[in-house]
Amino acid sequence: MQRDWGYAAEFAYGILLIAAQVAVRSARSGTVEVDEGINYRDYVLATCSLTSVRELVDRAFRLCGFDLYWQLEAEGHGHAFFRGTRIMAVESRPEFFRQGEPLSIAANAARALNDLGWRATASVDAFLAEMLDVSAEVGTGHLKL
Repeated sequence: MQRDWGYAAEFAYGILLIAAQVAVRSARSGTVEVDEGINYRDYVLATCSLTSVRELVDRAFRLCGFDLYWQLEAEGHGHAFFRGTRIMAVESRPEFFRQGEPLSIAANAARALNDLGWRATASVDAFLAEMLDVSAEVGTGHLKL
């Protein structure tokens, strides 16, 4: 299962640009648009990059200094253990998955880039590090106290 994981602060900024889109487009193009409903467009905000849920979990644990190994069963379900141990860190079971959930959800944010100049730039590791309150030296495995 893959998703387009993004950094909330960047998406919040994108939402602000969308709310002010007429002024933003006018400033970027040098032309004047009237601020009325007909001039409002729909925009998609996305990183345009897919990361699997399993990879996201691996990266989060790695940022905290833990290495996992996976034992997968049918359809990608299984368990992740702390490397070098038999201690389970993650369990994936079929009943945890929503029926009808698409395997991949991707989006195209080209219009947001072209019209508003918005682009997602934060890496998955960067926003995970902030979410986990990991030290600024991503990948060191040292947590802030």
